[in-house]
Amino acid sequence: MQWHVAQIGSTTNTLDAFNGVAAWQKAVVIGNVQGNWVTPPSTAEWIGISHSGANRRTVEHLYRLDFDIDLPHQDYLKTLKFITFDFYSDNGIYDILVNGKSMKDNGYLNLGNSKNHNGYSATTIPVSWSMDADLLRVGTNTQILHVKSVGNYTGLLAELSSGRSCTAIDVGSAPESYGTKAEAPVHFITSAPLYIGSFPPNTSPRDDRDGVTLTTYAGSGKVTASLVGRNDTGAPAMLCGYLDGAADGVVDGSFFKGITYTGSVGDGIGETIAAGNEELCIQVSGDSGTNTLNLAAVPGFNGAEAGGTTLVDGSFSCDLHFFPNFTVATQTYTRFRLTSDSEFFSTNSPAPTGSASDGEVEDQGLTIIPTAAVIGSGSIRRAPVEELVDLFDVQTVVAFLESYGVEPTNLTDDIANDLLKQTLDPDGDGSVALVHWTTLEELGTVGFFLDRREEERGEWVRINNKMLPGLIDAPLGGEYLYADPGAQPDVDYLYKLIEQEAWGSRQEYGPYQLSY
Repeated sequence: MQWHVAQIGSTTNTLDAFNGVAAWQKAVVIGNVQGNWVTPPSTAEWIGISHSGANRRTVEHLYRLDFDIDLPHQDYLKTLKFITFDFYSDNGIYDILVNGKSMKDNGYLNLGNSKNHNGYSATTIPVSWSMDADLLRVGTNTQILHVKSVGNYTGLLAELSSGRSCTAIDVGSAPESYGTKAEAPVHFITSAPLYIGSFPPNTSPRDDRDGVTLTTYAGSGKVTASLVGRNDTGAPAMLCGYLDGAADGVVDGSFFKGITYTGSVGDGIGETIAAGNEELCIQVSGDSGTNTLNLAAVPGFNGAEAGGTTLVDGSFSCDLHFFPNFTVATQTYTRFRLTSDSEFFSTNSPAPTGSASDGEVEDQGLTIIPTAAVIGSGSIRRAPVEELVDLFDVQTVVAFLESYGVEPTNLTDDIANDLLKQTLDPDGDGSVALVHWTTLEELGTVGFFLDRREEERGEWVRINNKMLPGLIDAPLGGEYLYADPGAQPDVDYLYKLIEQEAWGSRQEYGPYQLSY
């Protein structure tokens, strides 16, 4: 941020005066000062034309503050609403311009605690302006303060509110139609011990998705989200889950809140549920305790249930059960928000989008095939080739070679092992990318093919020439590992699984964004 100042003639048109300034000079900025009319926070700075601010006559100045906003998208500007500029003036702040837009309303500067330039009186409480997304832009922004001064001093004390300084945020990662840009689900990352999973959130949405497990049940139409995390704040938190299609199995690319709370939120008492509702909220105790709730079915909503337990060490586990009754193969998304923000405890506030002062948000995709496999999770990591090959017997080694299109014949154990090492480690660095995925359920799955391409470009590449055998009938699913010799570190890849079904059809799952 940089302050500049320019003296102007007496005027009531701040914008014209700003456009007419031919040259600006750097303003004097002094930290940790006190005004003789006010004791501001220690973080306030004196902004003036001189160190003393001495002034013997009536004079007007424009004070210009230039600041940059570095955000990935214009819609994220809404996350800055907690940041406030406070101005304590020993004169009169006549007007404020933000990117050329005046803050005056009907001729008056009607901001919080404004003196409205009434007789040049000193402002003992600040003129406050909270960042307004409608006036800001990504990149450079300009704020102009029109200060009218009389004898003794000219200048002002300015403070950027420390109540919500620029801070890291956790955002949703579902497709944009779910509100991950416009009205983004934003949680400010704080030091509070309140999060989903094993670790506090960070700014990379791919690194902290270990707290949510999604399960479907063939024939029952049920989807369960099992969450673990920590609430060691000593106060209740709110956990809200959303499943696109939760009401009736219809996926439309958004989350719909169709519930009205007339009592407290998250206790299962006093809700009015509308058709199409996809919200389920439950309170997570801040000390040891258990909560349960049941949302009754209504026309257009098949009901929902939730239960959770918090232990004395602050760790919690919650199960959220939806009954969407998906009848066809479906790709959908879920969202889970955990926060102690008081807004989420108000009767109309929990929502799939908007900001929260703490906690975490997790988005996760879910592929549902009512009569086939249900994919659980996927990941990729680096594995040492030597140790990997040493784990296999010769039959497994030969099977691996054949899956990569190598046709081994009459090989001894040592030769087969050496050939597999060469296949897995073509660049000779001693390691290989190991892709891992789980299935929650398999019905009629003959096997899988694994395809890969770089996230930003390229064609899909089939990794295994020969199908990886699946589990024909496995109600509890299975776990799979497959080495990808062509994957390189620090490259974002998209992977997709192609399932071969026993009745001849194929299903695609993904793509999944993975890197290591």
